[in-house]
Amino acid sequence: MITEPASPAGPRPPGRQPAAPGAPRATGPAADPAAPLTPTAAVPLDLADLDDPRVLAVGRVPAGSTVVDLGTGDAAVPATLRRTGCRVRAVEIDPVLAAGARTVCEQVVVADLDTLDLASAFGGHPAGVVLALDVLGWVRDPVGLLRRVTDEVLDPSGWIVMTLPNVGHASVRLRLLAGHFVARRPGGHHPGSPAALCSEPLHHFDPTARDALLAEAGLVALECKRVLAPLDAESAGLAADDPALLRRLEADPDALTAAYLLTAVPAGSRRVTEPPLLPAAVAQEVAAEATARAERLAARLAEVEPLAGGVGELLPALGAMRAASASRRETLRSLLRMLEGNLEAMSDEADRSR
Repeated sequence: MITEPASPAGPRPPGRQPAAPGAPRATGPAADPAAPLTPTAAVPLDLADLDDPRVLAVGRVPAGSTVVDLGTGDAAVPATLRRTGCRVRAVEIDPVLAAGARTVCEQVVVADLDTLDLASAFGGHPAGVVLALDVLGWVRDPVGLLRRVTDEVLDPSGWIVMTLPNVGHASVRLRLLAGHFVARRPGGHHPGSPAALCSEPLHHFDPTARDALLAEAGLVALECKRVLAPLDAESAGLAADDPALLRRLEADPDALTAAYLLTAVPAGSRRVTEPPLLPAAVAQEVAAEATARAERLAARLAEVEPLAGGVGELLPALGAMRAASASRRETLRSLLRMLEGNLEAMSDEADRSR
């Protein structure tokens, strides 16, 4: 069963760290093996950055798990999982990145995911969790890869965590309407942001393509989480002459989704009816909601603040008006008392006359 909670994101939607801007990982022709390697130590993720799909993916991996990371890139995810006692094996096509990944992974296979024999590479070590983060758009046959993962690598009680950039983000739609098919990443050019329309991925995903991918691979989504990114000012400017269109886009959850984070299992897995309890993911949801509430409160305070300043400037005038009003009320009361005295005097005079 698919549930689609939204992850409140900031101005940018991070994703998998690429070898170079927009460059695919673990796909295509391998680099020259004779080239000198200058490995860089992998740096763990900032777990407080809940806008980063990689951080959310880490929350779907229990401590101490056996993990296979497909297209590990800069190995920030394995470096983070290593701190929780996980044993990570990885695939990376770039030998330089693979050399850096070896500092945090038990095994790194330098290979193309389209041709790699997963059974030979990892068959003796079933994985409780397989990660496919921002990689399925770059392989020639993503359905076939997921099927091979299920048959050759995944433990029967394990699951796959994947991220899919959303090609239907509002920024992409507006640019297409304006006649621009530009390699832009929804939410900005953060170096780890999703690769939708960046460089030349072989596959693009929207909700229909996402669901078809799962169905054809024989997978069931236990969770489908939206990672949101607001419409940037430049894209919003393309709809400046059509405010109704802009309102429709801003009201459409898919139009503000930069990427989908999915936790999926084979259709016959016991996990379909007995989903795993993931305390870290629950903690992330609680923290994200608390952050969202704080941001909403801050936004409301920002709206009220100018009004508060204006009220402060009006206070002296309001005080003067209040004093004048009190003086007028006292004057009216004095006049009423005078009139009452006059009426009593006139009444007494009338009685004496009779």
